Amino acid sequence: MADWNPSQTIVFIIGTLKWEDSDSFGSFDSDNRKDEELMKFFLAAGVPDEHVHYYCDEEAVTKAVTSTIKDDLKYYVSRAQEQDTLFFYYCGHGYGSDDDGYFFATYDCSENVKMPMKRVVDTVYRHFRGKTAILMADCCKSGYICNLVNDYNKSEVNKRLRVAAFGSVYYKKTSTGNWTFSIALLAALKGQPYLEFDDDGTVTLQELERHIMYDMALFDKQYASSCLPNHMRNWILTCPVKPRKHPRIGERILVDWNGVDYMARIEKYRPGEFYVCYFSYASNERSWISEDEAKPLDIVHYTPGTRLDILSDDDGKWYPCRVLTGFCGLHLIKFDDYDDTYNEWATQEQLRFRS
Repeated sequence: MADWNPSQTIVFIIGTLKWEDSDSFGSFDSDNRKDEELMKFFLAAGVPDEHVHYYCDEEAVTKAVTSTIKDDLKYYVSRAQEQDTLFFYYCGHGYGSDDDGYFFATYDCSENVKMPMKRVVDTVYRHFRGKTAILMADCCKSGYICNLVNDYNKSEVNKRLRVAAFGSVYYKKTSTGNWTFSIALLAALKGQPYLEFDDDGTVTLQELERHIMYDMALFDKQYASSCLPNHMRNWILTCPVKPRKHPRIGERILVDWNGVDYMARIEKYRPGEFYVCYFSYASNERSWISEDEAKPLDIVHYTPGTRLDILSDDDGKWYPCRVLTGFCGLHLIKFDDYDDTYNEWATQEQLRFRS
């Protein structure tokens, strides 16, 4: 039996793909938008209409005559029932710094009008009366909500509340404009068999975390963030889940298309063939290929301690560093001449052997 009950759920979705200040915040393509798909999924799954709150583009404002989305979040979570689950989701731009704080870019955001990520997490911990909250953000700097949840979980504030958080990228990094993170979330909610790695007929938060981490690292080349407490790792999101009909279903592969290798995922099998979904902006292209067309991913791993140079995102210069650990072709490095606060996850393209 799933731990998530749609009838006892509050959903708060902010989907901002265009902004009033279009000079400061560039728009995203609104075709195949996954925030809207997520909203429709929750309604179809049985979440009561009055519990699904969706703020799309111009509706996502932080200044208003009557109420703002910050006011609305506090209002709705404070009226939750004891057994309720909260799903909070944001997609759009994230911005900020350690000095100034980190923010979700609402439609009307400006220098004086902001929605701090901390405000969202504070509101959940201090006002949500339900049992479980799952916070998700698909934007630059989104890992900051995971940092906040981790800090709160170590505090004495609202100890009865169980909270997990997922972000598309490490809190100091930018995120791609692809929907990879949100697609992974939808796949878990829909109970796609390829998320199942223990074949027990359920999709847990641990499997969602694993799925997001691998997809973001292998396709978007970015290290996703999460805060998933041990007591929530086996929290069942979806069940029953149909068993995989072939052990390679879910495998990420390369497929040659007109001389170019594209990353894809095996979704179905029939004798001698795989049905694959190609990773892209919206990952909505699929085809059948022969088994021998499926090629393994080309992933480079450096041994911890390997001394390399890293290309800085900030000034375009090369700096000496060493590898601390690796994950799916990404490597956590430490700069030779800077302390641990500057450690970062680097892509293969950012690293080279020292000359």
